[in-house]
Amino acid sequence: MWLTPEGARGDGSADDTGPLAAMLAEMQSRNVPGFLNGRYLVREGALKWLLSGKEHAPGPVLFTMPGTTLIGAGVADAPLLTVKSLTPWRYVTGGSIGPLTFKGTLGKIAPQQHGLMLAGVQHMQFGRLHGNFIGGDVVHAENVTTDNFGGDQCHVFGCSFDCIESERCGGWALNNDTPNQTFNGNRIGVLRAVLSGKGGWRGSGAGNICRVISIGMCRGWALDFRVNHGAPARTLIIAAEIDSPEYGVRVSGNLLLKILGMRINHRFREAPGTENEVKAWPKTAIQLGESDADRKLPGMASLVMNASIDVTHRLGPHARPLTPDTMGTLLDLSNDDGVCDVFVKMQIMDGHFPRLPIVPVVNASKNAWGIHVMRDDRTVFDTRRK
Repeated sequence: MWLTPEGARGDGSADDTGPLAAMLAEMQSRNVPGFLNGRYLVREGALKWLLSGKEHAPGPVLFTMPGTTLIGAGVADAPLLTVKSLTPWRYVTGGSIGPLTFKGTLGKIAPQQHGLMLAGVQHMQFGRLHGNFIGGDVVHAENVTTDNFGGDQCHVFGCSFDCIESERCGGWALNNDTPNQTFNGNRIGVLRAVLSGKGGWRGSGAGNICRVISIGMCRGWALDFRVNHGAPARTLIIAAEIDSPEYGVRVSGNLLLKILGMRINHRFREAPGTENEVKAWPKTAIQLGESDADRKLPGMASLVMNASIDVTHRLGPHARPLTPDTMGTLLDLSNDDGVCDVFVKMQIMDGHFPRLPIVPVVNASKNAWGIHVMRDDRTVFDTRRK
């Protein structure tokens, strides 16, 4: 019925790279499914499903039991599993993988130690993909620099992902920041990131849909979308919950991002070992356009959403900032084509924070409307249409 990795121990300590690589090769040559059930220590960069012929070819059908894990041995700065086409405009088509967990080894992680790397793949189905303490991204669409109308082999198109999760990983839960907008028409059920080194989702693409996003306490931008190709891109998110981010949502380039419902919860945190000092003010919650020198992109970003941003404190009654620094720009909408329905509620007692601005900094263009900012139940900024 299916192949198993003959000779693999699956105990998480023995090197099972050889048996798993041999199973993948036989699966591809015979076009039969495979089955995994265990914790497999593997060498990075060794497990690959590659298409090198002149025709489309089937993808892997890899059945796994819940809890099946690929553990990086930490011997190379490379992905744990790769599915890729080497032939321009010929795709690994169909197949399924998962559920599957990718795990790093303490002290042996690296920035390119991604869980799953994809390039030239279409119509594949993925179960729950969970990353735990790997150095890179859980799912990474390979960045292949080619002309979008010739020789481009890095499209990931029409795939479905039941769940992508990042827990204490160095990179993103999903990174499809490819140069030619080649992550298109994909469906994601749940995207979740907790304590990740970079954030939840970074990338570009057209026609992508994600049902639920949950991101908590990640460094960098929770969601970072951009387009650096001429055609406009469209992404739809049904619901997003972002808790205690360093930065919230950034949209750049000629991109339309539609979020039907989003809540960003900013919290002031205390410095380690203290009770009355602020570790960090909340930074930007939503930004349209550019502020970084390395991301100067053409076009105007457009964001249509119904968002609630809560700013609360979790400090004692005598809390003071560590420095005279103040809160970042919560809403930076100066380079937008349109934004609507943004509600900010600040629950901060003025006596606790004498140096805090009376209103959060809001930088909005004439196209931005529906912005309503309240502080302690008082309206301090309102661009709602009457």
